[in-house]
Amino acid sequence: MKKITLLTFIAIILILQNSCSGNDAINNAESCWVFTTVTVTSVSGMSVPGYPETTTTTTEQCGLTEKQADDVCKQFTSTSTSTSGGMKVTVKTTTTKRKK
Repeated sequence: MKKITLLTFIAIILILQNSCSGNDAINNAESCWVFTTVTVTSVSGMSVPGYPETTTTTTEQCGLTEKQADDVCKQFTSTSTSTSGGMKVTVKTTTTKRKK
């Protein structure tokens, strides 16, 4: 699960760095944004010590329009579930933004 969190953090940084190209015709006012990504990993079907586990990552990116910042939040909000041997693992990732 720590590998998933690390890969998510790296992907956020890469997308934030690459999402600055071009201007948004609707709202081209670029600002600095603080993105907070919360990943909650939970296990059901059996008791596993340490779960649910919550990881929070905060990243700052400047030069984004509000639409681009909204797109980042959408790209990094997801829920994934897998089941094996009677154990169900759910990973829910939510990204929010605030203007700095």
